[in-house]
Amino acid sequence: MFLKLTNIHDIHSGETVILNSSNIVAIRRGKKTPESEEEATFIFMPPHGTWQVKETPEEIYKTLKKKL
Repeated sequence: MFLKLTNIHDIHSGETVILNSSNIVAIRRGKKTPESEEEATFIFMPPHGTWQVKETPEEIYKTLKKKL
C-alpha cells in the first residue's frame, strides 16, 4: 500500500511524496529542526532514510486504517 503525503523538507517543501507503507519502521512527531518552532512528522524507512512530512501521525494512521 502506498501513502501520498506532503514533503516539508526545506529543499522540497510542498512537493508530493509517495511512500510504500510496507517499508515504514517508525513514525514520530517533533520539531522540524532543533531551533525551529515548526512541527514535522518523521517517517523512518530504511534504506532510504527519514522523510519529513506535513501530515500528523494520527492522519497517517487514519489513512492506513482506511486502506486495510
